[in-house]
Amino acid sequence: MNSRQCNWMVRIAACILTCSLLPRTVHAQELTLEQLGYQTPYRLAKPAIEDAFRRGSSLDHRRQALVRAANKGYGTRAPNVLGNATNILASTPGGMKTARGLASDSQAQRKGAARLVRMVDAFGADSRYRVIDVEQNVYNRRGRMVTDRDLVFRHRASGSLGRIEVKDAIPSSQYSNIQKYKRQIRQLAAEQRATGQPQAFVNRRPLIPALQKFAAQQGVAAYGNVVTSSASALKAGHVPVSRVLDDLDRAATRQFRMRAVSTGFGLVMAAAEGGHAFQKWNDYLAGNGSATEASYHTLMASSGASFALGGVSSTIATQVNASSRAAAVLGRVGRYAGPVGGVLMAGAFGVQGYQFYSGELNTRQFVYATSTTGGAFGGGVAGAIGGGALGGFGGPAAWFTVPAGAIVGGIAGAWAGQTIATFGVESYYSLLDAEQQDQLVASLRELYENRSG
Repeated sequence: MNSRQCNWMVRIAACILTCSLLPRTVHAQELTLEQLGYQTPYRLAKPAIEDAFRRGSSLDHRRQALVRAANKGYGTRAPNVLGNATNILASTPGGMKTARGLASDSQAQRKGAARLVRMVDAFGADSRYRVIDVEQNVYNRRGRMVTDRDLVFRHRASGSLGRIEVKDAIPSSQYSNIQKYKRQIRQLAAEQRATGQPQAFVNRRPLIPALQKFAAQQGVAAYGNVVTSSASALKAGHVPVSRVLDDLDRAATRQFRMRAVSTGFGLVMAAAEGGHAFQKWNDYLAGNGSATEASYHTLMASSGASFALGGVSSTIATQVNASSRAAAVLGRVGRYAGPVGGVLMAGAFGVQGYQFYSGELNTRQFVYATSTTGGAFGGGVAGAIGGGALGGFGGPAAWFTVPAGAIVGGIAGAWAGQTIATFGVESYYSLLDAEQQDQLVASLRELYENRSG
């Protein structure tokens, strides 16, 4: 066979191959959502689904794509699979990936997508939450995707973001893939520590003890046998999804109130002690004051500022994307600012102890300063906690009423605590003064009588 014949053979083979592929390509490009039905091959369904979610597409078009994708994978069972999650997924980033999962030719992928849809439905039906994203990609510093966040939600009362890892793994699969699941739990724990955002590992099937124990060690909430159907929840051993929602709500609310208390009390202490420090340093520079007294108030003011900084930083860290640089930096500031504030406060009390030891303060002055400071501290903390708790009744406005209540309560509590402590110390020493005066009068009377006799 000569070279010319070979060339013709190659051309003919290329034409045959092109013609064999052309109908599939054209068919895939021309397939509309209306033509997408039960068990349509995924290679034909995928372009139609992606086209429906293109930038600028209407909400109705995306809703239709989700319904058609569910029909493709589940046929007549599609309405039960989607529930009331269609509108949420159609308007949520990542909805296209979920739609592709529902239409997948892989049973495992369809199963995982359906489980995620039911969880989205549960969160969407609870007024305490709003679904922010599904199947959100997570990248490392090199831009490489390392995992994804199955469901990202926002806790409305605190503004905090959170994350759910949704699984439908049977026990045997958990045992055979235990390292993979442990790695995912470690990722949840790392993100929770870094940002303060609550995380949970939720499995439809029973969770094996090894994973349950590992999650507890990592500080991650883990649930097995979680069902989204109220009827199934009545069966023995099943955990209703409402319990997961309630636990996340309590955790987010408790942490938010703690941050609000830290912020409120810190602001009160920084403002009050800052004013004292300014005045004491002025007195010292004028030759009428003490450097140690000025240092004491400076340390207390700095401690308050550190508590406030920690509270504010931690709060913002929970409210921004966990993958962002801001979340990492603010989370780190929040973790260290509180302990630094405690060290500064301990230093302030150490200075006060030195004043007493050196004779700068007598017993009465030391008791008075320590008691009033302690009263203000205890009252400020109690007031901030109480004010934050009352602010929790703000409903949708709790993101504002809780910290506002903590600040107002901290101010009122600090004033009340200091006033009560001052009154108690002054009353105590007034009684001592009166008793000492009576003793002095009695001694003088006895001396006079003895001399008269």
